[in-house]
Amino acid sequence: MRTTALAPLKVILVMLLVLLPACNAPAGPAAEPPATAADTALPTEPVATVTESGERVKLDPCSLLSADEVSPILGGPVQVQPAGGTGGCAYSLSSGDAAGMVQIVLSAAQGEEAKALTILGIGFLAGFSGDPSISAEFEALNNDLPGLSLLELVTRLGDIFQGTGVNAIPVEQPDGGGLWLLYQTDAYSQGTLLLVRGDEYVSLTQIGGDMSAEPEGLAALGEVVFERLPANFYLLDEDGDGSFSIGLSDDNDGQANDKTGEVQEPPEVVNGLVWVSAPNAGQVYAIDPMADELIATIDVGRFPSDIAVAGGKVWVVSETEGTVWRIDPTSYEVVQTLTLNGNTLHIDASQDALWVVGGLGVRMLDLNTGTRYDVVYNPCYDVTIGENSVWVSQTQDQQLLQIDPVSHKVVATVKLEGQPTGILYAHGYVWTVLLDKKELIAIDPSAGQVAHSEPFRYVVHGMAAGPERLWYTHPTALYNIEAGTWSTDALLPANIPSGITFYAGSLWATSSEDGVVTRYHPQSGEVLAVIDVGTDVVGIAAGE
Repeated sequence: MRTTALAPLKVILVMLLVLLPACNAPAGPAAEPPATAADTALPTEPVATVTESGERVKLDPCSLLSADEVSPILGGPVQVQPAGGTGGCAYSLSSGDAAGMVQIVLSAAQGEEAKALTILGIGFLAGFSGDPSISAEFEALNNDLPGLSLLELVTRLGDIFQGTGVNAIPVEQPDGGGLWLLYQTDAYSQGTLLLVRGDEYVSLTQIGGDMSAEPEGLAALGEVVFERLPANFYLLDEDGDGSFSIGLSDDNDGQANDKTGEVQEPPEVVNGLVWVSAPNAGQVYAIDPMADELIATIDVGRFPSDIAVAGGKVWVVSETEGTVWRIDPTSYEVVQTLTLNGNTLHIDASQDALWVVGGLGVRMLDLNTGTRYDVVYNPCYDVTIGENSVWVSQTQDQQLLQIDPVSHKVVATVKLEGQPTGILYAHGYVWTVLLDKKELIAIDPSAGQVAHSEPFRYVVHGMAAGPERLWYTHPTALYNIEAGTWSTDALLPANIPSGITFYAGSLWATSSEDGVVTRYHPQSGEVLAVIDVGTDVVGIAAGE
């Protein structure tokens, strides 16, 4: 089984104040400090039940703001959904563009719970600020937490982030204070407005959209939320001691998310392994999917990238040397080295043949006879096997080639209105990424025509075939699309994904940024395992 993996994008996923559901959106320009709520007032018709009694009540954040009140901020119809086990509420713009979703996540807390959630939520930034010493500052702040007021805590957090990759702007209010925290790259943008009054905070996080306008709108929403908060409430900490747990799912008082109530099936029993490549280390790693353990490290050579597994053989291509290595999956040794005398990018394999593409064009190795064939001489980008054919993408020529695996001849050419890069055959379609058009397209191989086009905003690092669905990566989410119905869904990755594959009933993703391989449950999005490789890992494939 082989999955395509493209070069990783260096992008940071920031998580502020709540563990967010899957979301992403275009970055916007730098922001100014937010205005006071009085400058941009919203209707104050309450939508929440407010109690004046001394009894602590469990807060439903989704009752604090209606979809109609958030809609003007996001600029269109809004869908409302509890944010999993974090106790927050997500308001998502119903744009129909999954790759360009804009979202606001609301959270509020009181007392010791407010302090605990603040240090926990903003603590996620410690590893992503660009300052290696910031973790120590967070540890010191956490030790001082019992003696700090909520406002003192927020003020010190703002001081910690000064001069880092997170822009922290203090917010002054007549009856409190707060922070506007902004993080932006070309591929991701997120702003959090954290407002404090006494021992209560209101957090409003926006992902995507125009960040230059949002502090004022978020401040107005925060004013409304403060007016509707019950006198004595809790979000997750029923005992009020600041000790509670956050999970990936929560019953939300008996009203679970669509996915959280699903039965978790055990992983599929398999005999094969998951293989990942580390280009800078010059190594390939074998992972046992039944134990979620790294079991072998194989030294191969310079810059191993793409991997293919078929017929009891593991093939790895070097992206710089025109070399292909064959690894024995039982001895974990390189048992064959092929020198192809040309630039090589990607590889795919069947029981009987090996196909390699790159600047050298297309080379085929007959595994039964050992004969090599020069099939195409023009540069090619990626290759996939399916529908009794071999499919190759030619980026510069804006076309796909269909090759007969028996005659080794090009039998059809599919012209495209864009530059194809990654390619994968799955569920009766040939899927390819048009990098310049920022589209993922599905081609009907029988007609040689585009059957569906799915836009994306940034970059697709890799694709993988799961049961009935194609999965593809994004800097901030793992998306999937069902062939034929073209329905889309997504899960939020724990680590920034590079390459992906589907194996043993799970979705596996490498993370070049974090040096880990993460295993996900494909329905719930639950992280089933994280295997620390300790270096950048990109390519991934699995099978027997």
